[in-house]
Amino acid sequence: MNARALLAVGALALAALAAPSLAEAQSVVVQGQVQYQPYGNPQGVPAPPPGYGVQGQVYVQPAPTYAQPTYAPTYAAVPPQRQIRYVEEQTSIKGLWIPGIIIFGVSYVLTGVMSSSLSFDSDYTSWSWVPLIGPWVALGYAANDDESVGSIIGGIAQAAGLTMFILGISLTRTVRVARYALGEDETAPELAFDLLPTPGGAQLGLTLTHF
Repeated sequence: MNARALLAVGALALAALAAPSLAEAQSVVVQGQVQYQPYGNPQGVPAPPPGYGVQGQVYVQPAPTYAQPTYAPTYAAVPPQRQIRYVEEQTSIKGLWIPGIIIFGVSYVLTGVMSSSLSFDSDYTSWSWVPLIGPWVALGYAANDDESVGSIIGGIAQAAGLTMFILGISLTRTVRVARYALGEDETAPELAFDLLPTPGGAQLGLTLTHF
């Protein structure tokens, strides 16, 4: 027997052995197809109606939305601003007559007190208590230099204070004054500030006007 004959015999033998295995595999496949049940549809449960949806399809439920309530904006009440107006006024020179009163009063009291404590002459003491002309008359009764100097200083200070007072009242000047309204009404009280120069510095004036 040659080689070709041997190969033919071997091929036939292999085909005969493989035939039962192939038939068994085909039968198993067919059996598996007949007995297969879809997942989620147990036996005896009717199929869903048409249009219900294909099994296995995933439905995503939308998240609920909540509308935020709207609030109307609130604004705090703004207090009304104080009304400020500037006016020009004719006023006396307070920087003269106010210091004049002070100088006159202080010099008068000091002249009388010093003469009473330093001098034993009743005429000198009595005339020292008379304003303006008293120190000059008392100068004639002075017994020493201290009394003479005291009378001269007292007379000059009193005369200077009276002169400043008269000039401050008689003379006027135009000033620009800021007035602050204390209310919204036109007749509301007004507060005015005035800065006045004085020989020793400055003086702040305050005026309250009520209509």
